[in-house]
This record gives sequence, structure tokens and C-alpha cells, in this order.
Amino acid sequence: RYGLEKEDLYSLREKIAKNPKAIGKLLNAKSYSAVYGPMEGEAIKRIPKEFQEAHSIEPLIANKQFYFKAEYNPEYILSDDLLEKTIQHWEAAKPITQYLYDI
Repeated sequence: RYGLEKEDLYSLREKIAKNPKAIGKLLNAKSYSAVYGPMEGEAIKRIPKEFQEAHSIEPLIANKQFYFKAEYNPEYILSDDLLEKTIQHWEAAKPITQYLYDI
């Protein structure tokens, strides 16, 4: 789960506004979408004026939180290929995680 302080959230929104399609490309990448569901998080109701145009392209700019997940049955932890699956998850998450942290 990735929640931001007010100043960092504004910086991330500025980053998204500069290139609103970039985050969508990361989330639609085959490596990410094969492992994880959509980006989630609580969103604000009123979009600041400076972000309204970008919001029409990328609604995630309204998020206050950013998180994603993959859900499995409990037996997953006992699978023979747990290590490989864990590495796959980490590699799939790395680009979007890096995007969120590089503000």
C-alpha cells in the first residue's frame, strides 16, 4: 500500500499530469496485468483545476492512495514454484513501484 503525504501526492499528480498516459502503459504492460489487478485506492471527489485535463485521460490522478494486489488460494504458499512466482511478482511490480517512488 502506498499512501503519500500532501506534498508528495501533489508532486505525483504533477508527474501524472505531465504525461497522463505513462502510468496506464505501466499498468497495461503484459508482465503487470498477468499478475496483478487494477491499481486501487481512495480518490478525491473534486479534482483541482490544474489536473482536470489530465484526469480526463488518467483518472488515477485523483487517487490519494495507490495499491495493487494479487490474490491466491492458501495452497499457493505450498507450491513447488513459490520462489519463481514470488520473483515474477516482484519483477512485475518493479516498474510501477519505481514510477510511484520517483517523484
